[in-house]
Amino acid sequence: MFYANLYKDMQKAFPFFSSRDVRNIQSAVSLRFTDFDLEEDWFKNPEVYFKQDYQTKFNMFQ
Repeated sequence: MFYANLYKDMQKAFPFFSSRDVRNIQSAVSLRFTDFDLEEDWFKNPEVYFKQDYQTKFNMFQ
């Protein structure tokens, strides 16, 4: 509900604000959120990361 209300309030304050703007903001945030490099060793040796269980990967990723 928070985001629905935020979107509604944005349209009140800025009538030209559209769902396309929301999509553009989401895309920009997603790109910044995932803009980092993984360890090269993870690709050279899949056992180090990719072949681990979910919890181990999660802990390594943090």
